Amino acid sequence: MHWVAEKGSTEELATQKLLNAMASPTFRPVMLPALAREALQLSRDPNLDLRVMAQLIEKDQVLAARFLAVANSSFFSRAAAAMSVHAALSRIGLETARNVLLLASVAPFLFAAASKQFEDGMKQLRIHSLAVAAACTYLTKYKGISLPDASLAGLVHDLGAATLLRHVSEHQADFAELVRSGPTMVRVFQVLHPLAGARVADRWQLPESIREVIVGHHAAASSSSLMVKVVAAADGYVHALLGSSARASGGSRCQAYRENRNTEDPASGHPW
Repeated sequence: MHWVAEKGSTEELATQKLLNAMASPTFRPVMLPALAREALQLSRDPNLDLRVMAQLIEKDQVLAARFLAVANSSFFSRAAAAMSVHAALSRIGLETARNVLLLASVAPFLFAAASKQFEDGMKQLRIHSLAVAAACTYLTKYKGISLPDASLAGLVHDLGAATLLRHVSEHQADFAELVRSGPTMVRVFQVLHPLAGARVADRWQLPESIREVIVGHHAAASSSSLMVKVVAAADGYVHALLGSSARASGGSRCQAYRENRNTEDPASGHPW
């Protein structure tokens, strides 16, 4: 469905404000810390050495603890506990290590809310994106497809939605009417989040294949990119799964958004 904003409406004014913001040279989307940027680059290296990964992880105690916890979990646990990061990486394997590195170092910054009012909405977006990343990994394995960046593509496919939500939360006075109208914010974000995501992808210098996913995952039928098609399939699966879960539990803000119903807090939920 294509929405046409009424001239002078909250939807049109908010859309124009966000377009102007994204076009401005002062537009500053969230930037990843140095460690996360290095992790992002390492996770894409097809010849990644576990020793190099271990050296990076050991720079951050919290990240190192995360890997030790994964390696010593019931899923991977053996007789002796892994006591070093390198031992943990050897136990869980390179592919799992890549995914843990990516999710543990990048996701916390990508989905950080700028104010408490928007924490629930960003949480829903984070859960959805992590689920799509996992679904991408499963689909490529199940189909025997070689797409090393599939998990990363799934994680950042809604990068634009996170960017817009963060921008609105940082400039609430400028978007007060938009925030009060949940369905209107949904429509604005649906239209603009591919463009916003592309802007951030360029700033982060993400590869073109992932930029294509960010821009085109809602138009996969017309795309020639296998990565776009995989992420779109994973996205659809997760939407269906989370939607069913929401209905089974009596509904949620996330589901209410999809049905264009007003909620008590329009800043929460994940409709795109």
